[in-house]
Amino acid sequence: MFKERMIREKTKTLEKEVSDKIADGTIIDLLWEYAEERQAELKSGQIEIEDLLEALEHKTEEYIEFVKKNYPERVEDFGFVLATKMLVDGKRKVRFMYHERPDNPQDSGWRFFCGDEDDEYVSKPENIAVYDIKTILEIDGSILPYLDAPTDMAFERE
Repeated sequence: MFKERMIREKTKTLEKEVSDKIADGTIIDLLWEYAEERQAELKSGQIEIEDLLEALEHKTEEYIEFVKKNYPERVEDFGFVLATKMLVDGKRKVRFMYHERPDNPQDSGWRFFCGDEDDEYVSKPENIAVYDIKTILEIDGSILPYLDAPTDMAFERE
């Protein structure tokens, strides 16, 4: 029980470190999966708790470097996005997003929703705002792999 608590605490610390360096929920999910996989080794006595904690730190740095190396251009000069205030102000996960033809050169064409907005809410201009993509990624980094999708694409998750 004590070892599992130490792993949870270390993983949460590393999760914050990842969030501070880059906003990518996918990486955080991978880090949790890695920790869970390695716990079996810990329980069977194949590794010590200190070795697991050190491996988690190393894996975190690997993930951060991978994203910095492979995806820096994805958020620079991206253009603005439109999102509902319900999503951004509530810091909700993106449940629906689509990519349409941009309205102008500064527009990326991306539109983001938390999925609880009804037609009445979306029809009111005061409920939609212009944001930098980094704002959306800070809330839900798991959308990053989809941002290269062509126009006329939509994504929805339950």
